[in-house]
Amino acid sequence: MYNNRKDLLSMIQKYLQGNATPEEIKFIDGYYAFFEDEEDIIAKLRTEEKKLIEEQIESAIWEKIADTDKKGIRSLWLRIAVAASIVMAISVTGYFVLDKKTDQQLAEVQQQDLLPGGNNAVLISGGRKINLTDLPNGTIAEHQNVLVTKQADGQLDYRVDLSNKGRTEIRYDTLMTIRGGTYQITLADGTKVWLNAESKLRFPATFVGNERQVELISGEAYFEVAHHAQKPFRVFTSKQVVEVLGTAFNINAYLDEPVITTTLIEGSIKLSCGEQSGLLYPGQQASVGYPEVNNKILIQNDANIEAAVAWKNGLFHFNKSDLKDVMNQIARWYNVDVVYEGNIPRMTINGEAYRNMKASQVFEVLSYLNVNFRIEGKKIIVTNKTN
Repeated sequence: MYNNRKDLLSMIQKYLQGNATPEEIKFIDGYYAFFEDEEDIIAKLRTEEKKLIEEQIESAIWEKIADTDKKGIRSLWLRIAVAASIVMAISVTGYFVLDKKTDQQLAEVQQQDLLPGGNNAVLISGGRKINLTDLPNGTIAEHQNVLVTKQADGQLDYRVDLSNKGRTEIRYDTLMTIRGGTYQITLADGTKVWLNAESKLRFPATFVGNERQVELISGEAYFEVAHHAQKPFRVFTSKQVVEVLGTAFNINAYLDEPVITTTLIEGSIKLSCGEQSGLLYPGQQASVGYPEVNNKILIQNDANIEAAVAWKNGLFHFNKSDLKDVMNQIARWYNVDVVYEGNIPRMTINGEAYRNMKASQVFEVLSYLNVNFRIEGKKIIVTNKTN
């Protein structure tokens, strides 16, 4: 495709001038999305290479910035400059390979495509199973002094009717996102919860007494807990309990993954696992479930917050991930199974891709790995590119 530095530099200049072909635009966008965080690769460039790149693209970048008033354009073009630099560093990385089979591979992938997920969920309430995906907005259920309302933007809201002061019985509802689904819910106490694909949350329609308890049965959820000093909020999972008063945190607790991770964004939380417990502070991440350390709570001080909450912000974020982790995310979001054929090389993957893209567009980013991707119905076949 682009096999030498001269061709790459020419392609970058066309991109900045607005004359690039659709294929060249995809090429640059793919490298930006995939290599943005690879500072170690940039560091390996020779001094003269860096200088040449800077001289060739700096004037075009700032010219573009001066010609537009669009919000955020400065950041965009600076990131394109980073992308251009990284493209020149391809020769120093061992994980990614450009070859003449890329165009053919992408054409084969695009013959079958997969649409991204969306606001798809099912609510089990009062013995009823309510499909929220196609349901009109408005009140969908009532329970004593609680109204359950579907909002216009794919959100579910539990609101207490303060004018009804009758006795309240505890009733538990369950919100389930399917594969390829995500949903947001506001609980009766004002706590907001975002559910990632293939997740299940069990919660009371209204909180009674001095405790607030919910259960993340499986999956991943981001919590913004409403502060009530006299009513602690607890999240139960299969292996741990998280207790807070009011804070924001993310829990990844998929049952098909060996480790549960809890990442604290703000506030503080207490995490318990069996007889063990620990306190988390902003920027820390706790991992539970490692059998080799007897299920102890492992706390990381410098957690990658962006990676932990990327899904909530509409991104796939790969942070030193292996291929299986990456494909697990893709499988859940596009509602497919993944099949590995042959000897798949080990690799470490860093970068980002938007979750609102079709699967073929994500694979355009991942096509620079040393593996091929093929869509067959509801399956993604992964094979070694060298086979």
